[in-house]
Amino acid sequence: MLRRMTLAPQNAPQPSDRYLIDFARPVPGFSLRAFAVQDRRDETRPLIGLLAPPGQSLRLDCLPGPATADRAARLAAHPAFLMPLARFVATRPDGEKALCAVCPPPPGPSLAESTATWNESALLDQLLPHLLQCLVLLNEAGLCHRDIRPETIFQKPDGGFMLLAPIAPPGYCQPCVFEPPWRGVCPPEARGTGQLADDIYAIGVTLLCLYLGQLPGASAPPDEVARRKFEDGNFAALTGGVKLPSRLALLVRRCLADDEAARPRPAVLMAELGKMAPQIIPPVPVRALRPFRLGADIGHTKSSLALAITRNPAEAAAALHQGDIGNWLKRSLGDLFLAARLEEILHHERQNLTGPDETENALLLIKVIAILDPAACLLWHHRRFMPDGLGPALASPAMADILSCLERGGLAAFGRTVGGERQAALAALTQTLLALYHEKPPLGGSARLVYALNPFLPALSGPIAGACDATDVIDLLENHAQQSTTQHPQTPAAHLPLDGPALPFLAARSPAILVRVIQNLASGGRLSQADEQLKALAALQSLSPQPTPAPHLAAGLAAALQADLRHIHNLARREAVSEALTAHAAVGFLQPMLHVLNDPRMRAGDLTGARQAADMLDRIAAEQARIKTQEPAHAAHAARLGRQMANGVAALALGAAIVMAMAG
Repeated sequence: MLRRMTLAPQNAPQPSDRYLIDFARPVPGFSLRAFAVQDRRDETRPLIGLLAPPGQSLRLDCLPGPATADRAARLAAHPAFLMPLARFVATRPDGEKALCAVCPPPPGPSLAESTATWNESALLDQLLPHLLQCLVLLNEAGLCHRDIRPETIFQKPDGGFMLLAPIAPPGYCQPCVFEPPWRGVCPPEARGTGQLADDIYAIGVTLLCLYLGQLPGASAPPDEVARRKFEDGNFAALTGGVKLPSRLALLVRRCLADDEAARPRPAVLMAELGKMAPQIIPPVPVRALRPFRLGADIGHTKSSLALAITRNPAEAAAALHQGDIGNWLKRSLGDLFLAARLEEILHHERQNLTGPDETENALLLIKVIAILDPAACLLWHHRRFMPDGLGPALASPAMADILSCLERGGLAAFGRTVGGERQAALAALTQTLLALYHEKPPLGGSARLVYALNPFLPALSGPIAGACDATDVIDLLENHAQQSTTQHPQTPAAHLPLDGPALPFLAARSPAILVRVIQNLASGGRLSQADEQLKALAALQSLSPQPTPAPHLAAGLAAALQADLRHIHNLARREAVSEALTAHAAVGFLQPMLHVLNDPRMRAGDLTGARQAADMLDRIAAEQARIKTQEPAHAAHAARLGRQMANGVAALALGAAIVMAMAG
């Protein structure tokens, strides 16, 4: 049952009405594009708006909203984070819509802007405990940050620190040097949600960056940064041979461990601060006696070979079938087990390959890369993406073609190769996603799949572009209708606000009871019927405990509904319903309009009256038919009667003539 509607305060503006972003006043120093924002309730209050990148979403984990209110409140209660205050949909100068997070200004400059010199004690005894506490709080909320670096850490006037809440898409804004190597070589939209070990890695790089002032080779291309990490190990590649104080060196080395499982958890590091930390030195990568050569790439480790395969897929496929890579693993790297696994995969491919096939080669390379480094990304026709980055990658128009990787079983093949828990997880995910993809839209299909894989992705097109969940839709449609009314103020134009692209979003972001309404709307041409749209929109408006009125949206619907009133037979009753719809539309709530349209007493009365009128018409028609069928008999009788009367008249005339003759 839909929730009972209660009137919202008429003077309570929505965030999109309350906040005004000033694109003429950019604010530097943020990873996302930032601009000054004006609060219409308090114009003296300084605020900053952070805009979602084009085609991407802000993370809603910490943004105020129906689904995240409790989590955001818990994090906001701690002074460790610079938290957003609100979110709204802003219209960029190019006309495109983007989600905007409203934040207070930071308490001081970011550490990237600070001119302070950092020593070991300041880093480990002041900054590090704060960052670890932030990770503990995020971990308790089921989150990871994925955007930790000097630019997102601000220093308070009292010497404390504040970390920008996780707002940017995971890893999207991170320079590749702050990302683990495999995530760093993927496009920003395909780096994946990540895990706690990635935040520990970013903290290690942050400490190193602040101590050294500048990381050696940090400005190199992502592939070159990753190659150095794979060749020398993360720690050696990032320090460039610079000697660090012993305590700092030990801690940073553990944070940057090449094996993500060896990176310590925040609670462990916090417990070790101030104590003698265990002398745990992560192993360095195993190097081959002779380097491999693949295309223009040369390297000594299995991870750098995997990277070279992603850079030279055609040459890699040829080298695999010729046995060059297997020979290098056995003779130069000395890894007989790895060489045997590779030969097993190649043997299976030879038995099942019917001919040259680019897709078969792509699946083969996915398996080979996974053997060489289970932490690697997937490669599909020259496109790289992390397994947990499939969703954001599919949302990017530039990478939408990797959907065929899911269809051809690439994700499942990667899982089978790495084995363990990931095999079962990726197999189940593949099965679920393919079932969703093959289901009839709007409950299935590619658009529905994208929204299912990206729970924070806003609606991408149409008048609801920028909506984060179903409760945002009515406000956005009202704003759109208001703009249309401003352009044509004389008469509200008949308007059906929902279009086809909106339905997959609504199916993905709505509760089950509304999903059934959306499914019904999408079938049998009902999307073009005003009464069906009213039913869906009334249900959407009723989702909010305190829905806001939408008079412009309602007026457009009321105008569109006039044509549907032809089913009301009684003209007086039809006029009354039309007037009631217009009156309710002026108030702005849709449920009363639906009640007027579907009033059972009105429908029953109209149906009864229509039946009575139809019965009366039937009786009249029957009488007319009866008369019509009896016309020939009546005509014959009249003819006989006429003849008889004529004969009688003639006899009388004859008799009269005879009498007159006899008298004469």
